[in-house]
Amino acid sequence: MTVYYSRYIKSYSEKTEPLTELRSKKVAFHWGPRQQKAFDELKQALAASPVVRIFDARKRTTLTTDASEKAIAAILSQDEHPVMYLSRRLTPAERNYSNIEREALAVVWATQRARHFLLGSKFVLQCDHQPLEFIFSPSRELPKVTSARIMRWALQLSAFDYEISYIKGSCIPHVDALSRIEFKEEGDGDDCQESFVHWTETEVLKLEQIRDATDNDPVLASVKRRIRSNAWNNCSAAERPYKAVRQQLSVENGVVCLRDLVVPPSRLRQDVLRAAHGDSHCGALATRNRLKLEAWWPGHCEDVENFVKQCQRCAEIRPMPARTCHTWPAEDGPWRRVHMDHAHVPGFGLLLIVVDAFSGWPEAVPVADKSATTVIKVLRLIFSRLGVPHTLVADNAPEFRDQQLHEWLKKIGCSPMHSPPYHPQSNGCAERMVQTVKKGLRAFAVHQGRFDAYLAKLLLNYRATPRGDGRGSPSALMGRQLRSPLTLQFDTDAPLVYRSRPGGPAETVRFVVQAGHNTAVVTRDKDDRPVLAHRDQLRLRPSPSRAEVTDNTDDSGRDPDDAGRSPDDGDRNPDEGGRNPDEGGRNPEPDSQRPDAAAPPQQAAEATPEPRRSCRSTKGVAPDRLSPRW
Repeated sequence: MTVYYSRYIKSYSEKTEPLTELRSKKVAFHWGPRQQKAFDELKQALAASPVVRIFDARKRTTLTTDASEKAIAAILSQDEHPVMYLSRRLTPAERNYSNIEREALAVVWATQRARHFLLGSKFVLQCDHQPLEFIFSPSRELPKVTSARIMRWALQLSAFDYEISYIKGSCIPHVDALSRIEFKEEGDGDDCQESFVHWTETEVLKLEQIRDATDNDPVLASVKRRIRSNAWNNCSAAERPYKAVRQQLSVENGVVCLRDLVVPPSRLRQDVLRAAHGDSHCGALATRNRLKLEAWWPGHCEDVENFVKQCQRCAEIRPMPARTCHTWPAEDGPWRRVHMDHAHVPGFGLLLIVVDAFSGWPEAVPVADKSATTVIKVLRLIFSRLGVPHTLVADNAPEFRDQQLHEWLKKIGCSPMHSPPYHPQSNGCAERMVQTVKKGLRAFAVHQGRFDAYLAKLLLNYRATPRGDGRGSPSALMGRQLRSPLTLQFDTDAPLVYRSRPGGPAETVRFVVQAGHNTAVVTRDKDDRPVLAHRDQLRLRPSPSRAEVTDNTDDSGRDPDDAGRSPDDGDRNPDEGGRNPDEGGRNPEPDSQRPDAAAPPQQAAEATPEPRRSCRSTKGVAPDRLSPRW
């Protein structure tokens, strides 16, 4: 068996050298510690990586079976690497079976033990008994003259998708070796029953046991003598690691120690590793950290790694390795591939959700049921507005696999696709939108309002919100920009008044081209040139349209009615006064209402002269640092 997998075992010839020596006629057969160690290493190599591999459903699977007079065996393999070893001894009643029945029993028993790997996928069944190729062939009928036992076994095999083939016994020595293992335990009953261990006591290593094993260990016995004599000349390869730390080595009660750590002999190191690994079956790092508190020997880190990898209980509970995710191909345009799914919202009802894979444009329509007729009705309404997509992806719900829906989609030129069973990630675009809609509707449920109105608001905000990938909002990717209550303060094509700085030159009329973000706005002037302006430099002008504003402005961009006013006077609200009550934007009084308008010249001269006022143009105007920002 080891020869069959020798190409996967590292240093196979070196590990088998103590065993191959016993095959020589000139050497007496003597099974010693070297042979037992080599035998144990080979058994561990057969049960560890790279010989044994984790099952992969994408690879070709082969189940090879064999039977002997005392036992049956099978090996589940992929690409000649074993995934599972199976063997058990025959009961006294089964040993009375004929040869064909024992071989058939091996086939049926192996498929049942490996059913978790075989169900749902096609595999190759190999056996070295050629009549079974015709009896258990899925493409052939059972012979008319067949025993009842064989018929029952054939019925059990009908649950699997397999292809049976004959293989010579000389080509499967690895399975033949398993079927000829001598079982020491005898007794009635089925040996394949599981044994449950509720508690195990770890054997405590005593000082006398460690001291005796140290004296019998050739390497540690030599190291102990060198420590006492302080002679480290002519060290062997096994003693060199101890020479590197000789300043920290000592002998305490006949036991070699490194500082306060015990150096166990090679025969007891597996027991030490088993105690460090513990019943908790912790990982390699935790086992190594726990071992560093009690013991040390050269290469203990590598031994810990190998021990944890070979732990059968850890291999059973170890999760499957992460696989590479295969994403959908990127679409080059909107509404080419859409995803669909149903969402049930408590308190609201049932929704049919359709999402575009390119833009993320969502459609959520309340429906009364999940029938295929209702799905077609909703899709017809959506496709009438947005067009017919190339592909429609859905899960394996009965309403989505309905023949009526498939025929209607093919009739309008849309290809239906379905995600694999029990793999919602393949329809992740729709699943993500289902979570978004449910979360938004649950948040609205606190207000106890109209769900249909809030659903419309939710869809509007989602369509107008830029996505996290930096490509823009779903509406922009669909070809237009939506207006919503959250639209920025300046709408497109809105007439604006602009000045470059406070108290600067004359004002000009501009129009918003694109509201970039919270502070910057792209505008265009009267010559249709794009200009980037700050929001504080703009204010809305009450002109109804651009044409009327343009007609009422001169070449300088100012209104002729404002020619006699300063920029600050034109911007001030006429209802608000300035700092000086006599100025600051008040409407001047008519000449007929002035007190001195009708007085004769002499009376005016006799009147009390008014105090001299300043002629400065900035009189009564707040400085720029106190002016409001606009």
